[in-house]
Amino acid sequence: MASSQSQKRRPFVLVALLLLVAATWWAAHVSNTPTPKPELDVVLVTMDTTRPDYLGCYGGTKSKTPSIDRIAAAGMRFTDAETPVPLTLPSHATILTGTYPPFHGVRHNGMFRLPMSAQTLAESMRQDGYATGAVIGATTLESQFGLNQGFGNYDDDLTGGHEIADIKVRERRAEEVTRRALRWIGTLGGNDNDRRFFLWVHYFDPHADYNPPPPFSDEFAADLYAGEIAYMDREIGNLVDGIHRMRGENAKILWVLAADHGESLGEHGEATHGLFLYSSTVHVPLVISLPGRVAAGATSSAPVDLADVTPTILDLVGAPRPRTVQGRSLVPLLDGGDAPAAFDAGRRRYLESFYPYFGYGWAPLTSLRSGKWKIIDAPAPELYDLEVDPAEATNLAVTPDPSSNEAALWKELVAFREKLESDRPFALISGTPDPRVTDRIRALGYVTATPEERKRGEESLIPRDPKDLLGVWDDVRLAERYLDGGEVEAGMDAIRIALDKRPTSHYARHLLAAEYGKRREFDKSALEYRTILGRNPRDAAAEIGLAKAQIGLGQTTESMESLERASALAGERVLLRRAIGIAYAEVGASEQARAEFDRVLAKNPRDAKSLVGLATVLELTSDRRGAIQALERALLVEPAMREAAITLGRLFLEDNRPADAARKLERVATTGTPDATVLALLGGAQLRSSERERTMAAAHLKQALTLDPNCATAHFFLGELDAVQSRFPQAIDEYRRAIQLRGDTEAAACVALAHLLGWQAPANLRSAGEAVALASRAIELRPTDASGYLALAKAELARGNAAPAAAAAKRGLELHPAAPKPFQDVLDKAGGSTPDKR
Repeated sequence: MASSQSQKRRPFVLVALLLLVAATWWAAHVSNTPTPKPELDVVLVTMDTTRPDYLGCYGGTKSKTPSIDRIAAAGMRFTDAETPVPLTLPSHATILTGTYPPFHGVRHNGMFRLPMSAQTLAESMRQDGYATGAVIGATTLESQFGLNQGFGNYDDDLTGGHEIADIKVRERRAEEVTRRALRWIGTLGGNDNDRRFFLWVHYFDPHADYNPPPPFSDEFAADLYAGEIAYMDREIGNLVDGIHRMRGENAKILWVLAADHGESLGEHGEATHGLFLYSSTVHVPLVISLPGRVAAGATSSAPVDLADVTPTILDLVGAPRPRTVQGRSLVPLLDGGDAPAAFDAGRRRYLESFYPYFGYGWAPLTSLRSGKWKIIDAPAPELYDLEVDPAEATNLAVTPDPSSNEAALWKELVAFREKLESDRPFALISGTPDPRVTDRIRALGYVTATPEERKRGEESLIPRDPKDLLGVWDDVRLAERYLDGGEVEAGMDAIRIALDKRPTSHYARHLLAAEYGKRREFDKSALEYRTILGRNPRDAAAEIGLAKAQIGLGQTTESMESLERASALAGERVLLRRAIGIAYAEVGASEQARAEFDRVLAKNPRDAKSLVGLATVLELTSDRRGAIQALERALLVEPAMREAAITLGRLFLEDNRPADAARKLERVATTGTPDATVLALLGGAQLRSSERERTMAAAHLKQALTLDPNCATAHFFLGELDAVQSRFPQAIDEYRRAIQLRGDTEAAACVALAHLLGWQAPANLRSAGEAVALASRAIELRPTDASGYLALAKAELARGNAAPAAAAAKRGLELHPAAPKPFQDVLDKAGGSTPDKR
């Protein structure tokens, strides 16, 4: 904001001077007065992405929420509750610690981990004698991010869940969350009050994409978001009823229901949440019910936020409150004591979102609520009078009326931020905060102090305001939808449009670089990743992408250097560690790859993709048994996992275990979206299992080619089927097609066609010279596979070249001494000798 503008703003009244009030706001409130402990069970339900105006108890009519309404009718509903951050992981870190993001250090999804030094609500409850359990609905809150501290049972096993393509997050439906929560309660044993429990249940369903199950998908076809909330509500009702059945109808249960954030649904130009700090995403429902203590049907308009949840629960159960707690206990309001006006006196509410910065390289946003006033610190600052403008439609920061009080409010925001984060700034998940990140954010618009100080700064260095870049954001999201839907050219066009508008758009350039890699345009991919690294040398994902492009270009040394840099930057981020391991495997660095996968699996033994990566490494190091075990573990976690089933099926086929391959592949083939490669491998397994299954094999192979006419695996096994049935011209054509497509079966197709052309096919179809070339190609592709050498030996023998035939047979025998007969037959015919076996 320019200083000239700051002298021309309308006057307004602030409630108090700041720093004294701020100091009282974060002070701890620990009571030393001994009181009898109430015998309460505690259930905390967090509803992801839930707007209050979609709940019946808040006056909403778009959805149906009888279960939530029933809980609200038995307790108190807070009408002015806010989340300090509209993102799932940071918001839940606040709920479970009673502290704010600058203090607990979790500023963004996926990149940060709650430090072990944090004192969680679960730890406090466990220390007070409670059994503690949690059931979470999405990978965003997996134990790797630190929220599991204090929980005796932290159920983040998302087996059977599905992946949301747009955000690369795996979720499980509400009914599964409810089932697992009730199962855990059942392990505690009846209504034994000596085993009080604290249960946290997280429902992810209202999060985009909106895809409720029937009948909600039909009833709410015009508003699927409303359908997701209605479906979640049904499961919350099942949770309530189930707990009362197990604990008894008269059990004393404290229910706390809260959303982690809301959803914009197009307001202010934002489709979902995280980009801005408007009420559509920071205003949340908060309901507390405790029959016999909290008056039924009560409401409170006091200004509260999610940091208040932990101190309130601890006070209600009579447990000590950690001195680090920054939120306020709501017990005085629940008991009918403090009026909202008294509770409001001097309260300031802090808000932030670092999603624009860490997601797109744009300016982060922070905000402060003071009575009816709300300021948002951005390159183009915002000021709203929520009393007359609840929709935040009129930005008073650009009106001509002057106000000296406004400058005080900006100073207060700065003071709040600095105090809140003074102990623990930027606790990145790697555990090694980067001073350059901290300094850059401080210098480029995060702690910008006053409009006058901003004016004196280097405006050209300040990150762009998210408000100015909505068009770019829309283009990037559109590009993602095109790419996920297979419309590659449309997706590439959308990316280019986004980059034309904003050449420094971090995420758009990542998408472009990755897409070039998929198209095998490795030089262009490498150039884009280098551009990204030129702006941010600590981007581990860009280093991984560059390494993969360098692998494609045959630059082995350079790719290893890139991966070493990526490994040093990745910290404990599972997705990055897994990607580094996969890249190391691709370049043949088995030792480094295994170290990466072992590191991930030590923290999360159920990470199915890392188990598949580990299997790849084990196969490279000739540990086929270990590879098979790793793949079977992966399929236990995700029974329909395509990658695991394909690799396991191939290994079983190579080990001459077609029946085992068919069993694994059939399960995957009959669940989820039909997949050409899975069907092709299943057909191959059936072809090799028994003669009576060949009809089924042919059907599956033809189905695979209907789905994908260029499925090399299907062409290979059709060639094998034709050869078995003596349809040699057709078999030759299918094998040639499989080789031309250069899939995973290229080497096997070369061997099979070499056998046909060398000696198996009728004389008029043979070509021993071509057979030699094919066998040589198979050896080039898989130099440690003995089958290529056997094909070469027989082809050379067919040409009458005894010496090369004997040499190839001897090499094959060295590689596969367990089955000497076919190699010895060639040696006998070539007049060679078996290697000395002494």
